[in-house]
Amino acid sequence: MADDEELNLDDNGVGEAPAKKGGSGFLPNLLKWIVIGLGAIIVIVVVCVITVKIINKGSANDTFNPTNITDEYSGTREIFDWYKSIGAFQIFTNDDVPATVRVDVMLGYKKEDKACSTEITNRTVEIKEFLRLYFRSKTAAELKNPANEEKFKVEIKNGINDKVLSGSKIRAISFNQLDVVEQK
Repeated sequence: MADDEELNLDDNGVGEAPAKKGGSGFLPNLLKWIVIGLGAIIVIVVVCVITVKIINKGSANDTFNPTNITDEYSGTREIFDWYKSIGAFQIFTNDDVPATVRVDVMLGYKKEDKACSTEITNRTVEIKEFLRLYFRSKTAAELKNPANEEKFKVEIKNGINDKVLSGSKIRAISFNQLDVVEQK
């Protein structure tokens, strides 16, 4: 049987490898991936440009222009009208040996604000009373310290606005005179 079972080397095409196409499939695949890559880049760029335009819509006026500096940043201060008719008065400090304080306070209010001017004029007696009580509560050492002057201005401004005035607001306080004379 060994002779009957001869190997048939001629398979009549069975078991042969298929013939190659000569490499013609590589170039179309490469071109396909290049086109897909370019398309993806174009889509990404378009989406980014549209997103940036949407985010920055209307913000062209917000760009920095040194010629458009507002008053807030330019360092200019508001100009006030000043009520100077309170006059100077003399009081004693809150010390064991009281010192004499001579003070002349001026009240600054918004320029051309007639209502504020009228209210300050109508409440001059109350404002003087507030100032008298305020300075009587201070000691000579506090009043002599120049570092406290801004604090006094803020406290006086807030006190008059909160306790005396009802419809108007004082914007600034200035001391025309603030002298402390201690007894020896």
